[in-house]
Amino acid sequence: MITRTAVFGGAGLSYRIPALCTLPDGTLCAFCEARQGGGDWNPMDLIMRRRTPDGRWLDAQTIAGNPHGPVHNPGPFVVNGELHLLYGMDYERFYQVVSRDGGLTFSEPEDITYVFESFRDRDVPGGIDWRCIAVGPGGVTQLKNGRIVAPVWLGGLDKPRRHDPCQTGSIYSDDGGKTWNAGEIIDIFPLGPSEAQIAPLSDGGALISLRNQGQQHKRGFAWSPDGAHWSKPVLADNVCEVNCQGSLISVGDLMVITGPEPEGDDIQKRERKHLTLRVSRDEGHTWSKGLVLVEGTAGYSALALQPDGALMCLYETWEDEDMLRQELLTITPDEFEKL
Repeated sequence: MITRTAVFGGAGLSYRIPALCTLPDGTLCAFCEARQGGGDWNPMDLIMRRRTPDGRWLDAQTIAGNPHGPVHNPGPFVVNGELHLLYGMDYERFYQVVSRDGGLTFSEPEDITYVFESFRDRDVPGGIDWRCIAVGPGGVTQLKNGRIVAPVWLGGLDKPRRHDPCQTGSIYSDDGGKTWNAGEIIDIFPLGPSEAQIAPLSDGGALISLRNQGQQHKRGFAWSPDGAHWSKPVLADNVCEVNCQGSLISVGDLMVITGPEPEGDDIQKRERKHLTLRVSRDEGHTWSKGLVLVEGTAGYSALALQPDGALMCLYETWEDEDMLRQELLTITPDEFEKL
């Protein structure tokens, strides 16, 4: 069974860039950018809504605001019962806040831009003299050994206030998010990978799903033994990519992805529609046939797992491209385990 719930919308704002996480008691935390207009550089707030374990949605609360530009790319994760959130400001600085009361209140922001600055010294083709930084969005995970790993991308390599060209890598923490270190930059393919999500593997390593901005229209994947060192990326033959973020999560022995997968001429047009779910039973090397979750418009998505095994998918949809809203799908295990 698949059910749908409206989560973010209205007030003359455009709600973009979803992120989800589940707290130990089953509370679902949904994050997004509430933009004044549709542009990436517009003024906006980073907001959150919580759904209690008994299914009640609470009002939206503002985590951070920026009246002059973006506050962006939420990256929530849970460590020792505490809710952590990574987010950016103006694509120039990155911060971390922590909630120790289930998302009711958050700490003062801690600036962690230092870990992005450490990428500038890397000797890779094109250099990492970034002018634009971001996490995920979403896709921050914890490996078997406790290491926290976050996907990051570094853009604007040729001029300011541009995302492209860009390069993707990871940052990691071995002390529960107190300090961060830079991992490897993932080997480049044309135009560079950008937005990414990471999920843990059963052997203690990690899988990363990569937005591919090239013309192949195939999603990229790479593997890591530790979340810091990465294999050369490969393109999945049957996972359509239209230059859009997609979500990735591990569910038991399965890897699950979602993303828009249009058909026919709409692929070349890079139309964002037909939100599709696929599973992998071999740690991301091959992917199942697709289950279309949404036939119409659908952009970015975020996945989280509930204690009862239900898969939650928060995604963007719209009639007006400058006024997006977000809806939540609840997907029972029988829908995706049979793929």
